[in-house]
Amino acid sequence: MTRYPRSFDEIDSWAEQNGVLRGEAIRRFVQFVTLESIGEAALGQHAALKGGNALRFVDYAIRSTVDLDYTVDSSVTDTEQAVREAIGEAVNRGYPRYGIKGRVQRTQRRPKTPGTTFPTYDVTIGFQLPWDKHFVGFESLERPLSTVVEVELSLNDVVCETRLVTLEGGEHVKIRVCSLEDIVAEKLRALLQQVVRDRYRPQDVYDIAYVRGSSALNLEKIGAFLVEKCRARGIEPHRNSFNEDVRTRAEKDYGSLKALLGRDFVPFEEAWASTLELVRELPISNG
Repeated sequence: MTRYPRSFDEIDSWAEQNGVLRGEAIRRFVQFVTLESIGEAALGQHAALKGGNALRFVDYAIRSTVDLDYTVDSSVTDTEQAVREAIGEAVNRGYPRYGIKGRVQRTQRRPKTPGTTFPTYDVTIGFQLPWDKHFVGFESLERPLSTVVEVELSLNDVVCETRLVTLEGGEHVKIRVCSLEDIVAEKLRALLQQVVRDRYRPQDVYDIAYVRGSSALNLEKIGAFLVEKCRARGIEPHRNSFNEDVRTRAEKDYGSLKALLGRDFVPFEEAWASTLELVRELPISNG
């Protein structure tokens, strides 16, 4: 059983087998098509998939995220127009092969202030399937659609290692995805950045525990990648950096994951202990 439907015909059966609503199955299918479309487009040469959906679609993790999260290199110009055109080219080329109509309907830069070093672009792709209300008149429809897929592009972030993969059921498109060691290092950095940015990230502790429990990891790489990623953000990572403040922020709203994960949910104390055990094994200083 796959983690996502790969055609219109699989949507209903996949929803039933996985005990989810049909809308969730449709979202997973269109995300799969979007991954294929970006991978085949020019943007795919400069974008690396990361985060929860990289784990979900490539490594078959349970937890997923709403958006498809990429880091793109400096060849993508830091303007809303350039990002819109890059995503639009992928959608226009890839969606029709699967019988979907789609278009970029929103592109927003965060932060809005020009010249920031690590901007992120939130992109919303509106879509219609053949049975949807606006499928026939899609090309002339001007108002935004409520059926969307969200893509997040981070510019200038540090990517230390990627792999080329072919998605199960895909059309032999090579998709650039961050390695597991890169993803884990990114999530460790995100935990430390909670304090700097005054944010809360409960999902990262779960994901680290999942990857650590399901895959053989290269600790030397994770340690080196963590240092490189942190230093790009002005952070010097140490084992003692993963302190009570980081723990408290990671625990906030962690319980909300239970509804999504069901029997695959890992209690916070167990996930945090697994994260700390990993940190203790990394070749970084105590601080």
